[in-house]
Amino acid sequence: MTPEQTVERERRYARPVAIAAFAAVVLFIVAILVNQSGLADTDTDSQFLTSFDDNRDTLLLAAVLQAIAMLLVIPPVLYLFRATAARSDAVRSSLIGITVAGPLFLAAGTILQWVAFDQAASDFAATGGGLGVPVG
Repeated sequence: MTPEQTVERERRYARPVAIAAFAAVVLFIVAILVNQSGLADTDTDSQFLTSFDDNRDTLLLAAVLQAIAMLLVIPPVLYLFRATAARSDAVRSSLIGITVAGPLFLAAGTILQWVAFDQAASDFAATGGGLGVPVG
């Protein structure tokens, strides 16, 4: 690919990639705000686990927003990787999969973390769990 073709490709994708980057930032901020609204007055782990059931839908929304924001990070990172690879022989273009796999795994991890907290909260609140309710 010639330098002119590289620059043309970058011009063509610059606007959609910039929109994805800004959307990711906005979604991250919204996810933080939603998450904080679901975690009000939870200073300790036990307070968090006991209030999780009451706020599980809000916390799930925050997790989904954060996962979507992570997915929106893929286009900018991919764009930057391709731009760098086009300009330098030191960049191994075979590592391009990392630019996609990293955010995908982080997005999946965000959802799996919510699932783990959901299970831990229900176990904590169960009879004989962490709330001190004795087994019958």
